[in-house]
Amino acid sequence: MPRFELIIFDLDGTLVDSQYDLASCVNKTRLHFGLDELEHLKIRSCVGNGVADLIAKSLFPLSDGETRGAEDFFRDCYSRHLLDSTRLYPGISEFLKQASNINKAVLTNKSESYTLRILEGLGIAADFKAVLGGDSTENRKPHPEPILKILKTLNIPPEKAVMAGDGRNDLLSAKAAGIKSAAVGYGYTSPAELMALKPDYFIKSTLDFSVLLA
Repeated sequence: MPRFELIIFDLDGTLVDSQYDLASCVNKTRLHFGLDELEHLKIRSCVGNGVADLIAKSLFPLSDGETRGAEDFFRDCYSRHLLDSTRLYPGISEFLKQASNINKAVLTNKSESYTLRILEGLGIAADFKAVLGGDSTENRKPHPEPILKILKTLNIPPEKAVMAGDGRNDLLSAKAAGIKSAAVGYGYTSPAELMALKPDYFIKSTLDFSVLLA
């Protein structure tokens, strides 16, 4: 019998590599507001807390008023280009099939509407029993509320669930909700930074997800 009844996945940097679409729209926004383009790795380091945080970090030093306008510009751009380059990481589709008898959910700080469009566009929406974005609950990761909502919705006890993600927020929210955590080392946060948070599992590549099925 598998040790877990539920695996909760982060989206960006865990299931999908979305960095180039995000970076493209950030740079289009920067150019629109008279700023030079940023290297995509710099933009990638800002991903994980939703659009407002991404824009605040990647379009500094715009004024508050300009930042609000930049958010609108970015959202319009990203809505039209969110599947231009975004792809599943190699091995994800295979693992989802391998884990067909396990409940699976997606929890991201990206908006729920963007998330659903990406999952549907990449053909994996049907694999998940629950999908929550940063606007699905009053509080977002690293707060435990969204994880607790998923557990309640699917009637899964905390000890039977694990959160897999490439960001600090994923590991912190798992700890706050009282579930196990799996740090994803191939994503957008350095393995050293993730390991400092003492996750229960370390996923070096998508092949390592199979440890969660043991």
